[in-house]
Amino acid sequence: DDLLNIFNDGLELIGSAPRSEAHRLGLLHDVVHCWVADPDGRRLFFQRRAMSKDTYPGYYDLAVGGHICAGEAPLEAVLREMREEIGLSPAPEALIFAGSERKPEYYCGHVDREIARIFLLRDSSPVFRPGAEVDDIVWIYTDDYVRRFELPVLTAHSLFAGGEVAISPGMWAGPPSHEFEDFILPFLGARK
Repeated sequence: DDLLNIFNDGLELIGSAPRSEAHRLGLLHDVVHCWVADPDGRRLFFQRRAMSKDTYPGYYDLAVGGHICAGEAPLEAVLREMREEIGLSPAPEALIFAGSERKPEYYCGHVDREIARIFLLRDSSPVFRPGAEVDDIVWIYTDDYVRRFELPVLTAHSLFAGGEVAISPGMWAGPPSHEFEDFILPFLGARK
């Protein structure tokens, strides 16, 4: 049961608590998110969460997401989570810090109150080696992902199961979010 940083509503660090307690009591804690795109920003990579996960098993999610342990810097946490979840070990300077966002509170078997520390990795040929928490990696054209709220399904391309996968809006982990548009899209610039 990892020890997490705990924040007050003013986003000031006030201590630490075990992960289970933070979720049970709805304590505000921080997490890392990392989006992975190819260098020209045309494709985005996502994970399909393992069926063994306690929340959102088998759902699709951004490439990497995880808790920041107490005393751990966000950059350290995102590099650790990248190794554990998708098997990538980029140089720290390859990651772009896109900003932080307090996420809306939601219930997913527990009260989740998070501050997301958001990163971007641009990589021309990532060699993914999914860990136990990830069943597959898929890619989606960025222009399609931007239209995800308009389209009935998105066509994804599986790297490990092979072939195309149709992802409906209800197959995404967590509540709908504009994190991509607000934090990542500005770094991708014009796409070809």
